[in-house]
Amino acid sequence: HLFLKGFEVLPSKSDKAFSKSLQYADEQYTISLDSVVTNTFRIDSLLTRQCVAIDTLCIYQLSARIYRDNSKRLNPKIIRLFPAQKLQQIPIPFVIHHYLSKNTNIVYCEKKHSKKGRIRLRLKNTVAKNLTNTDAAGEFSAFITGSIEQKIPFDAHFTSSYSKPYATYDITTGHFYTQIIGRSMELFSPVSFADSGEIDSIHFTGFANEKYTKGTLLFLYHNLHLKTRSQPFLIKQVLSFLSKKTMLSSNPKEKGSPIRITNVLQIRDKHRSIVNLLVKAMTKGMFETTKTKSVKFIEKQMNVFH
Repeated sequence: HLFLKGFEVLPSKSDKAFSKSLQYADEQYTISLDSVVTNTFRIDSLLTRQCVAIDTLCIYQLSARIYRDNSKRLNPKIIRLFPAQKLQQIPIPFVIHHYLSKNTNIVYCEKKHSKKGRIRLRLKNTVAKNLTNTDAAGEFSAFITGSIEQKIPFDAHFTSSYSKPYATYDITTGHFYTQIIGRSMELFSPVSFADSGEIDSIHFTGFANEKYTKGTLLFLYHNLHLKTRSQPFLIKQVLSFLSKKTMLSSNPKEKGSPIRITNVLQIRDKHRSIVNLLVKAMTKGMFETTKTKSVKFIEKQMNVFH
């Protein structure tokens, strides 16, 4: 067994100094954890198998803060990797058969031009299998249960292939009110969801490869409308009118109506992360679900002239 207590990693610069020093968009981390426990840590396997082998790795009370400055342009030389390909870049051969972490807290802070946003994740349980850089033909899997802003419960299951950039995902959220995400949207846009809306459930499943992600989104909601912030009265009235004409305020539309299920295709930007790709795809699917038939008809006719 191996036991570590009170581990901490701190950035060398403040957020302001870090942003000032950047030429391209980048991020820095602050990490602290209460304890790390391994079950059957076999360092002797370096001699016999040329590999560090761990049967079970347990991490308790991990806290991480990620600060990303997106006000700069992306570095064209950096290609963001899939999770399995990141593991393969670790220089020491290793295999962790089972990974378990409890009560992980992640705070993601982002600067985009003059605006700043923050989102908090609490991962109650994370279970992963076959974390390694020695299995070129296999894959690793991870199952996560947690919450966003302590108010949006979610479950997520992922797999990532070691042989090629390929991953599958299955994400489900529980019930929450739109004011939770609406306030975050206001940091980046004058338009967001009205606080009165309710999201009953989101279920997003599909796969991602090096070119795109393709999935199916079930987005159940009711009383969904747009609201504006710091806009003249006339603009607010126009946006309110467009919202009523172009958005379905509920899915299903009414009791007994068929439920809308949306197919999503999102092209991947190889300079951005897989998380960014999935968030974009899910947001796109939510927007497509809310569109009325008249809007979809107009878009279809416009495509004839493209």
